[in-house]
Amino acid sequence: LHTVDYACLDKTGTMTQGNLQVADCAVISSTGPINITLSIFTRATRPRDVISMAAAVERHSKHPLSLAICAYAREQGLKYAESTDYQSFIGQGVCAKVYSKICLVGKSDLMKNNGILDEEVAWLDYVTQRYSESGMTAVGVACDGRMMGAIALADKVREDTAPAISRLH
Repeated sequence: LHTVDYACLDKTGTMTQGNLQVADCAVISSTGPINITLSIFTRATRPRDVISMAAAVERHSKHPLSLAICAYAREQGLKYAESTDYQSFIGQGVCAKVYSKICLVGKSDLMKNNGILDEEVAWLDYVTQRYSESGMTAVGVACDGRMMGAIALADKVREDTAPAISRLH
């Protein structure tokens, strides 16, 4: 291995504990350089509304991100609505109907492909980049054609990761 210049490792469960947790929640009206005019449905959005809406959609999935969001909602005592017509889009995210409105949880591509405004997708890209710089994964939450916010998820680095990386060097 002394001739190897780069090594790529799957971080989840290899370098981290494999236990994702909600680390932060950003509301579109209060974060980022872009001024967004919110719809009536999302005007009073709070972090708890974003988490609750995401949990309503994610309740159908066993994906680690979904499980972390739903667990956090339960820990916070948040009630989340029933949802129907759940769909998963591999590598992009998920959607379902909540209160008869189409709600999305996922990456920018999912938002773009479902008609979310360009400036709102740009906001999600900005927030995702900021969270990524801190080692977190972010998912956007949109409902009724408008962004509500983004949820950042993080995993703790395993205690033996740093020594293992040092040995590889």
